[in-house]
Amino acid sequence: VLVVRAPVVDAASALTVFTVSTRVGSETRAATFTFDYLPALSGATTFVQVSPASMYETTESDTVSLALSLGSVPRLARPFVLSDIMVKVGAGAYLAVSKITSSDRVSTTVNVEATTTLPAGTLSISAYSVSRGVATASVHTVTVDASPAPSVVGAYPSDGSTDLAHTIAVTVQYVPPAFKLSDLTSAQLVASQKGKYPVEILSVENKNTKCKHTYCSLFEVKVRAPALNTTDNGGGAARFSAHNAAGAMFSWNFTYVASGKPEVLGFSPKWQYVVSDENNAAATSRTVTVFLTNFPRPACTNTLACKADAVRRQTRVRFSRGGSAVDVTPPESGMTETAGMLSIQV
Repeated sequence: VLVVRAPVVDAASALTVFTVSTRVGSETRAATFTFDYLPALSGATTFVQVSPASMYETTESDTVSLALSLGSVPRLARPFVLSDIMVKVGAGAYLAVSKITSSDRVSTTVNVEATTTLPAGTLSISAYSVSRGVATASVHTVTVDASPAPSVVGAYPSDGSTDLAHTIAVTVQYVPPAFKLSDLTSAQLVASQKGKYPVEILSVENKNTKCKHTYCSLFEVKVRAPALNTTDNGGGAARFSAHNAAGAMFSWNFTYVASGKPEVLGFSPKWQYVVSDENNAAATSRTVTVFLTNFPRPACTNTLACKADAVRRQTRVRFSRGGSAVDVTPPESGMTETAGMLSIQV
């Protein structure tokens, strides 16, 4: 047995190779071995990394899982003994970790599971190595965020015609896990022209039944929206909202597509004198006013853009009798837009 004294090295040294040699007669015999210099530990246990760095509040007791990377603890020998590292979560007692995933000269990584309720604020975590004692324990705080406000993930369909009723499936997150149909008191839509319509709430279905908390909840709410009135026939962006006893709970957008085809509502006058002087037809001519809706396109009705559209599209009025026809282009001054109707004078 050969006993050697390892020299003092600087703090950055780690695995070192030692060589022992001797001469046997005319030959030199040598042997090598490695020696691992471990860092000198001092001070309290440190938290190198904590995952997750933050969590959402919970109202029911549940298992909290954490991954901790700890410094200033001795390197552990395999096979790992779980009780070598003790952790306390919140106001609970110190318990052995659930798993040790790795341990080297720099840090030891462990998994921790604890059953607790998380109020919004902070959660304290304490940890120490048994070999160094509870006096080296230190505390790390994890932020516990309040549950997010309810929000809509998506809605299907996301658009539809103004002249039809629509059943819409709305996916909602961040609502209480006990959310039910009776929690919703009403729903309404506000059309692009500010017309308001009641919306029927058909059903509420939990899409994540394993979730016990608000932050992971996912529900499908089905509603039925009515066809819009003529005043909102031009379509555009609408805003839906669902309400509970406290007020608006969540909302989403829906795009209405204009419906209806251009239609002549009437014209005035409805008669005309027969031309008595063929050389001076203007002497017996009259101005005719044509009343139209959804012209040149349905969507212009609610945006008061029908007149501008008609001018841009070079609208003409055709007068025909038998096989002959005359096209007249009305002046812009002869067009008037009011109450969803366009009148053209020619």
